[in-house]
Amino acid sequence: MPRLIAIAMIAGAFLLGPAVSAHATDLTVPVPADKAEKIVVDYQCGTMDPIKVVYVNAGPNSLAVVPVKGDLLVFAAVMSGSGVRYASGPYIWWSHQGDATLSDVRDGEDAKPIQCKGIR
Repeated sequence: MPRLIAIAMIAGAFLLGPAVSAHATDLTVPVPADKAEKIVVDYQCGTMDPIKVVYVNAGPNSLAVVPVKGDLLVFAAVMSGSGVRYASGPYIWWSHQGDATLSDVRDGEDAKPIQCKGIR
C-alpha cells in the first residue's frame, strides 16, 4: 500500500524561515514507502543569506523545493547532461557535485546564473 509523502510547505516555513509566505499549503503525493527519500541541503548563494533546499526523490519523480524571491517554489527534475536540472516556471535550479545555480530563462541565454555553494 502506498505511503503518503507530504512536501509540507508549512513545515518548510519553519525550515526556511521568513522567506516563506504565511499562506502555505500542504501538498501530498502518494508514493511507495520504500522509494521515498527527503534530503535537506544548505546553500550559500552569492552575498544573500544562506538558503535551505529540500529535495524529494520518490521512484522516478524528483523534486526540489527552493526559496526564490520570497516565494517557496516546487521544481521538477528535467533532462540534464550532468547533475540534476530542475524547472519551475521560468526558473532553472541546476545541482551538480554539491553546488547549484539558479537562473531565470527570461533573462536570456547570456545571463549569468546565481552561483550557490553547498554548505558542508
